[in-house]
Amino acid sequence: QALRAYLGDDIFFDACKDYLEDLAFTSISSYDMETVFSQNTGIDMSGFFNNWVYNGGTPHYSIDSFSVNPQKGSYEVTVYVKQNRHGPAFTGDDNIIEVSILDDDWHRHTDTIHFNGESGHTTFNVPFEPVEVFLDLEERYMDATVDNYTVIEETGETSFPNTYFSLDVSELTDSAFLQATHNFAPADTFAIPVPDLRISDYRYWTIKGVFPEPFTATGRFFYSKSGLDNTLITSASDSVVIFYRTDAGMQWEAVDFTVVGPWSIGYIYVANMQMGEYVLGVWDMSVSTGETRMEGRNNTLMVFPNPSSGKFTFEINSNEAAQLEIYSYDGRLIESITVNDNEKQLSWLPEGLPNGNYIAVLRAKNEQLLDSKKIVYTK
Repeated sequence: QALRAYLGDDIFFDACKDYLEDLAFTSISSYDMETVFSQNTGIDMSGFFNNWVYNGGTPHYSIDSFSVNPQKGSYEVTVYVKQNRHGPAFTGDDNIIEVSILDDDWHRHTDTIHFNGESGHTTFNVPFEPVEVFLDLEERYMDATVDNYTVIEETGETSFPNTYFSLDVSELTDSAFLQATHNFAPADTFAIPVPDLRISDYRYWTIKGVFPEPFTATGRFFYSKSGLDNTLITSASDSVVIFYRTDAGMQWEAVDFTVVGPWSIGYIYVANMQMGEYVLGVWDMSVSTGETRMEGRNNTLMVFPNPSSGKFTFEINSNEAAQLEIYSYDGRLIESITVNDNEKQLSWLPEGLPNGNYIAVLRAKNEQLLDSKKIVYTK
């Protein structure tokens, strides 16, 4: 199917006919097939075979961003795409992937982007004002994604098969066009690592569409230690969370959610869901509390009392200037406090924060992690 999409139906079926007629009842290799298809189509097939046949894994394509430039009677749309991989590292050349550009009335312009390496872009001219761009909308390419699109015409639950995602729409004024993509590729990591917090190196979701306002829905995401999340969720001390960003140009941020199920398998519900990308993460809740020594760290940071119903006091066993960062359980930066040279003790009073677990992180000025502690607020 990937080869058919790559060449187009006319060229593909003619090439297959010639291939079968010329080489019937003979033994040939993938290299022979590459040579024959290159000769019969006049297209150098080495890029395709390197990317899809000779190297392990599967290419993964995604939209990085797009821009719109109004013209007289039309619009120029520049679409930026990038290539990742599910499996062993390899970056293919001679990539071809289909894009579909839609307006508010779902008029569609479909074309292809050709590019080499990790990223590329193409500018298209369309007769309508674009509002969204979709990649491989009809699932013609067998890249490392599973996606479905549907038209939602009434409230209620809508499933997107094989994406581990469903949507429960509670408010809808007109029909909505929605696509859910399950990406089998590592998500971008945090710009600044947060100790004891990690995100999936295996998968993430892209949810996008053309829909009326107001549109209110709750998304449901599936997680499982014994399935796709076995490298993310490793023990009962791992607490599952989810992060969101509007597009690939933004950083991951915390989003309100509800977990239904035990630590090893269940669902995460995101109310008032926004279009964009979502990725699972886990907090390692085995990080020590109080003044217990943390394995592999030197107790540069001490905290007491812990738990506390009010003020926390931090004792800093370092003479260098640093930054003390307080993170919420879902990875949101709550406060950043400057620690001056030779400052040995400081206090922090949570204001307007709910009960729960927080993470205190001490970083050197060069962003090097010095220590971290879990703190428990019990107002």
